[in-house]
Amino acid sequence: MGNGNTEKKREEVNEVKVEILDREFVIKGQAEPEYIFKLSKFVDKKLHNNQDNNLEMPRSKVMILTLINLADQFFKARERIDELESELEMLKKDEESNRRTFNGN
Repeated sequence: MGNGNTEKKREEVNEVKVEILDREFVIKGQAEPEYIFKLSKFVDKKLHNNQDNNLEMPRSKVMILTLINLADQFFKARERIDELESELEMLKKDEESNRRTFNGN
């Protein structure tokens, strides 16, 4: 038997019943149930939008299309975050330079 310092603390696993594309799923995760539910609603809405816009497309292709669209949004958001982080670093350097110039250092 190990002591409390060597044993890993187990995170609570939540189970949430959700409906995605008219099918029920049980999602297990360590996130709060409200967050899991919010994510599932977001995914369901995206899937339904793609399905409604492509009525003849099989469900599996709708899912792939939705995944590609979500990956595109993720990559664009990540790229924008990287740009903003770079701009912030430049502003911090400019501020420091201006501070030194103003203080005569």
